[in-house]
Amino acid sequence: MKPRRLGRVFVSPIDVVFSGSKAVQPDVVYISTAKEAIIHNCIRGVPELLVEVISEGTWRRDRVDKKALYEQSGVGEYWIVDPDSRLIEVFVLAEGTYRQHARGVGAEKVASKLLPGLTV
Repeated sequence: MKPRRLGRVFVSPIDVVFSGSKAVQPDVVYISTAKEAIIHNCIRGVPELLVEVISEGTWRRDRVDKKALYEQSGVGEYWIVDPDSRLIEVFVLAEGTYRQHARGVGAEKVASKLLPGLTV
């Protein structure tokens, strides 16, 4: 397969600063080539896609707190991966609110709306 150079992917630890000085560290961050200007020693701005992998003790933070922050900040697509439940949920921002785009359990595949062809 030929690389398409659509953007860059970062894996934690990398700080994402939406505004001010408060930072979060999503597990995976995708930034398109069109928005590469937000990449510095950290990400200063709104990435197109963020992924959080739930671990013991992070359920509320990832499902409630970070989801609300990402929604309010305008992150276009948010994935929640729960390895214990073997669940992946894909949320897409529509009119300022996250709507579930895909949900996969076990071996079921989920697809990105933002990146056609990306399935997990």
